[in-house]
Amino acid sequence: MRNFVILLAMELKKCRQGWVWSLLMASLFPLALLFFMKLSLTAQHPGMALYASSGILVMNIILNSAMVLGSELSQMKEAGALDYYCLLPLSRLSFVLALLARSVIFSLPSLVTLSFIGYLAFGINPLPHAGWLAPTLALAVLSLSGFGAWMGLAVSHPRMATLATQVFYLFVVFCSPVMVPEESLPRGLSLLASVLPTTYAASALRQLFEPMALGPAFFKDLAGLGAFSVFSITIVLKRLKWQTE
Repeated sequence: MRNFVILLAMELKKCRQGWVWSLLMASLFPLALLFFMKLSLTAQHPGMALYASSGILVMNIILNSAMVLGSELSQMKEAGALDYYCLLPLSRLSFVLALLARSVIFSLPSLVTLSFIGYLAFGINPLPHAGWLAPTLALAVLSLSGFGAWMGLAVSHPRMATLATQVFYLFVVFCSPVMVPEESLPRGLSLLASVLPTTYAASALRQLFEPMALGPAFFKDLAGLGAFSVFSITIVLKRLKWQTE
């Protein structure tokens, strides 16, 4: 635990120069998308507001977690920075969890912005189930950013990592019911969506915005996100070479 706290503090200090831009990006991106949805789809289909809010949040998690983390790890590998961490008395798990925890922290501004604007624009109750927010957000970020981290370690060049994470972004967003109901997807995509973490992340976050009591479907989504989180962390640990272990 001590190593994890130290590594997380190091990761946050690395962002001290560009943290303003990171927070602006994390907040303005969902705000711009939500404004576009307000002007277009949700004006004719009020029921789409809930899908727009939760879907944009999932898209932002992928953009600011999976894609950023994948590119950063690839750059660290290319520059030899990972060799420095390998020489320290640290475990791979502490290093990976610190990176993922930083992704969770930088996903919070978009959630706050989206909740506030969603309430003003669509009348969506801002987080009626606030007690479940932290575990849901953490599992959503872990399940998605872990795959981005794996791609950053698997490819041979940072440019390829950027392209790979962009393809991952398009695949998991548009092949799963992130912005639309699952019933609107073709049968083939509906079956594919059942094995994508974005399906469970969008569904769980969408239920957090609904005023009704959480039911078995929500906890099923959490279990799915938990399974994806364990799987993504496992493949990252196997891909990350650690000389001290």
